[in-house]
Amino acid sequence: MESASSPTPLILRRSAGDRWSIVAMAAVMVAPVVALVAGAVALAGQSTGAAAFLMVMAAFLASLAVLVVNEARVRWGTRIALDGPTLRLSLPARRGYVAHPPVHADLPIASIASIDTRAEAFRSAGTTVIQRAYSLALVDGSRIVLGADRRLVDAYFASAAAAIAERAGIAIRDIGTVDGAPGLLMLRGQTVPGWDEAPLPVLLAEKRERQEGRAWKLVTIVLLITALVRLLASFLE
Repeated sequence: MESASSPTPLILRRSAGDRWSIVAMAAVMVAPVVALVAGAVALAGQSTGAAAFLMVMAAFLASLAVLVVNEARVRWGTRIALDGPTLRLSLPARRGYVAHPPVHADLPIASIASIDTRAEAFRSAGTTVIQRAYSLALVDGSRIVLGADRRLVDAYFASAAAAIAERAGIAIRDIGTVDGAPGLLMLRGQTVPGWDEAPLPVLLAEKRERQEGRAWKLVTIVLLITALVRLLASFLE
């Protein structure tokens, strides 16, 4: 029988819905790339211009498909486990909007000095998005970024941070909001300041939240209009 001092190992992975939905999305993104390349090959001997156009379109869609495929790889490869006194981390580089050094390590839970969280805001092309990031501050002064949760994705890192905090017997400390750099239209090159960076003033942080709220309302309106147009078109066929 296990003693009270040896808690049951806890393995934390992203939900099945999170993992399989991104696989389906990757398939949807890859399929037209394959079709466009096949069309370009078929037209190569008949119309060089048309074939070139199809290849340009394929290259553009392929660049987006690579991002989705990488996101699928990340979601399937992320794992955090609490095994007795040990925290086992398997964290790919991209953990949210920002890429960090990958982490594949085991460390004593007792080496965690604090668990910190902050909101990270990115402004690009007139819109604002915010992710909620979590990190571990270790007693030796180093820090490990667990990752960040975004809208429309399960709050995996929030759940992991809560489980680690409970096992370590410490509280999660909210250190405010910071502005991140959006890179190229939030597609690549995003960065965030170090965790010792002073947070934004409260009023400015609240403004970022309002800006993101407006951006997501706009996205929702566009999606609803698109759905209504498709529905109307189906009735008119």
